[in-house]
Amino acid sequence: MKNKLLFLIILIGICFIGATLIYFLPYYIFNQVIHNEWKSSWYLLDSYDKSWLNTMPSWKIPESFEKDKAFWKKFHLGELIIPLPYENPFYQVLPDLKYNKKTKKTTIGIIIKTAGGDVLNHITFVPVQYYPVYLTDQKLFELPVTRNIIKAKTDDEIWDDVFTKDISEWSISFEQMMYHLYILYFRSKYFQSKDIKNYMRIKDTNKYLLNFNYQNKDYDAQLILHKRYKQIYSFLITTRKNKPEADLVRSLLIKEMDYLNSSVSLVDILLKEFKGLNYGQQTSQEGMLFLLSAFTHAEESKNILEYLIGFLERGSHNQGALENLYNYYFERYGEVYTEKDVKDLNISELLKLNRSITLEKKREKERLLQQLESSQETTIEKETVDEQYKKLIKRTKIKRSTKNAFDLE
Repeated sequence: MKNKLLFLIILIGICFIGATLIYFLPYYIFNQVIHNEWKSSWYLLDSYDKSWLNTMPSWKIPESFEKDKAFWKKFHLGELIIPLPYENPFYQVLPDLKYNKKTKKTTIGIIIKTAGGDVLNHITFVPVQYYPVYLTDQKLFELPVTRNIIKAKTDDEIWDDVFTKDISEWSISFEQMMYHLYILYFRSKYFQSKDIKNYMRIKDTNKYLLNFNYQNKDYDAQLILHKRYKQIYSFLITTRKNKPEADLVRSLLIKEMDYLNSSVSLVDILLKEFKGLNYGQQTSQEGMLFLLSAFTHAEESKNILEYLIGFLERGSHNQGALENLYNYYFERYGEVYTEKDVKDLNISELLKLNRSITLEKKREKERLLQQLESSQETTIEKETVDEQYKKLIKRTKIKRSTKNAFDLE
C-alpha cells in the first residue's frame, strides 16, 4: 500500500513537473530568443541589438513659426511637396544635386541657409520604397498558426507597432509571443544600420522618424518616414544644433511636407509658371525653384538644366546655387555649361579650367560670327554701289528685247 502511494506521489510529481515545463518552456525559449541566446533554423536573427526590445516615447514636434508662413511656398520636387522660403529675405535656398556614375542616378537635395550664409537644414530626398513583408523569411512564420496570427494584423498596425511596441518577456499569450517575434525580426531587417540611435512615432501625425548618429556633431540627423498604402515615402533632414531657427524650419517641414508621385506632365505647367515671373524673379531664387522643380520631374532633360544655369548666371548673388549646378553638370556630362563669366565661385581648379576653356571658345565663336557678319555687310554695300546699276541696266535690256519680240508678232 505504501509503495503504491509513493509511486502515485512520484507520478503526480512527475506530471506536475512535466506540466510546469510544458507551460513555462515556450516562455523560456521565447525569452532566450529575444535576447539572442537561442539560435535555431526555425528562427534566426542575422543581426541583433538590445534596443530593438524597447521603444521611445512619441516625439512631439516643437512649435513652428506661423506668422511667417506667407513667405513660404510649397513646391513639388520629385515625390515630395515641400514648403520652401519664397520671396523671403531671411533665408537662402540652394540646390544640392549629386550624380552617381555607377548607378547613373541623381540624388536631389535642398540646403536652407540664413541670409548670412549659415547652414540651418539640409534635406535629402530618399527614393520611394515598398512596404516590406517578411512572412517567408523564417520557417516559424511559414507555419499556418503563426502566419494567421501575423496576417490578422493590418500592414498599418504592424508598421505602427514596429515603432511603438515594446517586446515583453513574460505574461503574454502564445499569439502575442509569435507576433512579437515577427516585430523583432522586422526591426532586425529595417533598423540594422549601426548609425541608427533610436526610432519613434511623431506625435499627432502618421509619420515616424529614425534618429541617426551623424558625422558632423554640430547637426542632428533624422529620417522622416510616411507610409501610404504599400509605399513608404521618406526624406533625411539634418538640423543645426542649438539654433532655434533651425528647429523652427524643421518643424515646419515635417508638419507641412506631403507626398505626391512625380510626373513629366508637370514640367510644362512649371515652365509656364516660370515664364509668368518678372525678369528679376526669373534670375533669382524664386525662378530657380520653379526650374529646379521642373528638372526633378524630367531628370533626363539636359535643356532644363542649361536653362536653369543660364538664368541664374544673368542674376546676381547666385554663386552658391551655380557652384552646385556646375559640379553636377560636369560630373554627369563630363563637360561645362556656361553662358557668361561669374566671379567669386568656390569650385575646383579643374572645373575653373574647363569653364575658362568653354568661355574662351564661346568668345572666339562670337568673334568669328562678328567677322562673318561684318564681311557680309561689306559685300552688300559694295554690291549696292558697283553692281546694282549694272543689274538695273540688264533688267532694262531684257524688258526692251521682250517688247520687240511682241512687236514682231
